[in-house]
Amino acid sequence: MNNTTTMAKHLNVYSELPEERQRKLPRRLINGNPANAAIVSPMERMKISFYFGIIDRLIVELDDRFPPELTDFAFLEPNNFGARDAELLVRKLACRYNMFTIGVDKHTGRDVMFDANTAASQWRLAHQFITPGSKLLDVYKALPKTYIHIRFLYKVLLTLPVTTASVERSFSKLALVKSKLRSTMNQDRLEALLLSAVEKDLLLGLNDANLAATFATKLIVECCCVE
Repeated sequence: MNNTTTMAKHLNVYSELPEERQRKLPRRLINGNPANAAIVSPMERMKISFYFGIIDRLIVELDDRFPPELTDFAFLEPNNFGARDAELLVRKLACRYNMFTIGVDKHTGRDVMFDANTAASQWRLAHQFITPGSKLLDVYKALPKTYIHIRFLYKVLLTLPVTTASVERSFSKLALVKSKLRSTMNQDRLEALLLSAVEKDLLLGLNDANLAATFATKLIVECCCVE
């Protein structure tokens, strides 16, 4: 509250709350003694009726937005490497992604399946060259490419959306893209148009000549297949 008051003064905004007229309470509510009546200042009244309500609402929203299972990702943070039961919780986190396909073996051509035990071992070995205080993106870049299992966990952590802004933006764009004139398009075309509408920066960064060449190549292949 002190920071809020200081900011209000800096912005020349009136920050003093008006005094409220004290109501006379019945004697039966104050045990017959007027001195027992609770006198609440405007600041305290604002905290009770407004500030604490917002804080409670934010806590509930955060609990709904981030389930307790996400706390296991905290032990991928270098500052938490030495925490109690850190390896056990990393292994527990890795078990959720067991048998996920995370790549293809270059020699055999077979799918590489995620293994929780290997991920925990690689996490333990990474302590040797990861310094506390490093950023998550720097940790991911510093991990050897052979550590594919622990790199997979860091990739999941780095791609988790912090807010729902991107999802809400996609839904707002959907109403513009899928109009009545485009109601019969297939799913692939709809996804491509949505991606173009939402990620305009990526679309503007593409080379027109390369796009035309790629489209022409695909068209030639399709014509050859039809013939």
